[in-house]
Order: sequence, then structure tokens, then C-alpha cells
Amino acid sequence: ELQEDGGPARVVSETSTDALAPRRRVRRARLIDVFLPEGYPRSVAPGYGAYQLWDALQGLTSYVRANLAYKATLEGLGVGDVEASAMAGALANVARDASSSLAGLLLAYGCSRDFGRRVRQWRLAADVANDCGLALQMAAPLCRDRFVVLACLAAACHCACGVMAGATKASISRHFAVQGNFEELVSKEGSQEQFVNVLGLLLGYYVLKVLNESTKT
Repeated sequence: ELQEDGGPARVVSETSTDALAPRRRVRRARLIDVFLPEGYPRSVAPGYGAYQLWDALQGLTSYVRANLAYKATLEGLGVGDVEASAMAGALANVARDASSSLAGLLLAYGCSRDFGRRVRQWRLAADVANDCGLALQMAAPLCRDRFVVLACLAAACHCACGVMAGATKASISRHFAVQGNFEELVSKEGSQEQFVNVLGLLLGYYVLKVLNESTKT
């Protein structure tokens, strides 16, 4: 055939596009099989996709902030400071670990029976505790006289977050597992967390690199 200008008409072959369709479906199926339970979305309760999406975004931002907070902690412990004492840094680290363990023990002792009764409230409290811990951790080097106190409070908040999130995670996963696939759901959530962890590490490395270059200039 000829176009209106007399040139040869361009014939679009549907064979090539049709041949790619099965490959795309296979790739999509493999991706779903890695991160989502079998039979999704019929095998989970409504709202599972939205919950996992927001949870992944929250985890991603937490990993980036955690890298910044870790950098601040190293600065507070005296890394890069010729006048810093190794013994003082070690004692500060011991105090942080002790505060974290004590906070976890007290929280588990006083609130363990209530975790299953108010799941949503405790899950929200876990995120708030994580945010407070990161904020304290990044602010600690700015207050040299109170660095150990703030670092200990930050460690306590992080441990409280771990206790509350771990205690409510099972209830949340059991709520979404509507076809007796609780174990599969937990394993898929672990895969999602690992993937988000990798992305968070890469993004955190990039942010730290940009900050380091900006301070040099």
C-alpha cells in the first residue's frame, strides 16, 4: 500500500507484540509469587495491598533516616575526633545497650497482655516510638553534655518499637490470612521487608554520599 504522499505504508506487525505478551505475564506472575501470597488478591482480606504499600513506604523512609541517625551517633561517640576517648565511647555504647534492654523488659512485663487487645493502637505507638528514637538519635550529637542521656533514650525508643511492632505483627498477619495461609503470608512479608531493606540501604548510601559531598564543598 501507499501513503497519501506516495511513500510505502508502514505495516505494524501484531505478531511481535503478541509474542511478548506471554513473557510479560510470566514475569509478572514470578514477581507476584516472590512478594505476594498464592491466590492474591482472593487469598487475603481486603486492604492487604494498601496496608503493605504504606508499610513498605514507611519502612523505606525509616531505613534512610536510620542511616542518618547512625552517622550522628558515630559523630557523638567521637569518630573522626582526635580528642575523643575510646573508653568514653565504649561506656556510652554500654549505657545505650543497657537502656535498650531495660526498656524492652519493662514494656513486655507491663503491657504484654494488652498487645492483642488493642493491636492498631500499639502498632501506631510503635511507629511513633521509632520516629522519636530517630529524632533523639540525630539530635544527640548537638547536645554534647547530654549525649549519653539522649542516646540512651533513643535506644529505649527503638527497643520499645521492636517490642510493640513484633507483638502486633502476628495479629495483623493473621487478620489478613483468610484462607489458612498465615505462614505463607508471614514469609512473603519477610521477602517484602528484605527487598525494602535493600532499597533503603542503597537510598541511604546515596543520601549520605550527597551530604558528605555537600559538606566538603
